[in-house]
Amino acid sequence: MPVEATELGRGKGDWRFVIRPQASLSWQGAKRYLALQAAVSLLVAVPWVIAGLWVVLPFAGGELVAVAAAFYWVLVRLQHIEVVSLRGERVKVERGRKGPEEETELPRAWAQVVLEEPARGVGASRLFLRSHGYQTELGAGLSNEERRYLGETLVRALDRGQRLARRGG
Repeated sequence: MPVEATELGRGKGDWRFVIRPQASLSWQGAKRYLALQAAVSLLVAVPWVIAGLWVVLPFAGGELVAVAAAFYWVLVRLQHIEVVSLRGERVKVERGRKGPEEETELPRAWAQVVLEEPARGVGASRLFLRSHGYQTELGAGLSNEERRYLGETLVRALDRGQRLARRGG
């Protein structure tokens, strides 16, 4: 599942959510596919080159470069991770590939989770964490069902932490 929810310290109301997009293709799988695509492309292009139509070769190479660039772009985007931490009085959202490249902090007591459903039930929903006129989107790479699950889980974790804070526990 692309959303991992972990309670930190039993009974404290502190949580960490790690959000990753669905990644059904690994770097290794992409390399294998590109090698297969290159082999097929060369099997088609080489006989034409031998027959004297060498102009086919740059097109075959260009096709492979375009496919490789598209795979690279998609696989890099699939490494993007969001971490939402609920600790004490703060909600912290960190985003990045190899480490936090962007950080946002909101006061936990005023944080609201808002799920905007798509118009007419078609398209992607959007999940926001809002506080004092500021909002940040969460789980853009998730499906509507996964986004709904994340929103419900975040609401429960925020409510639980606020109840514990009011009790002083």
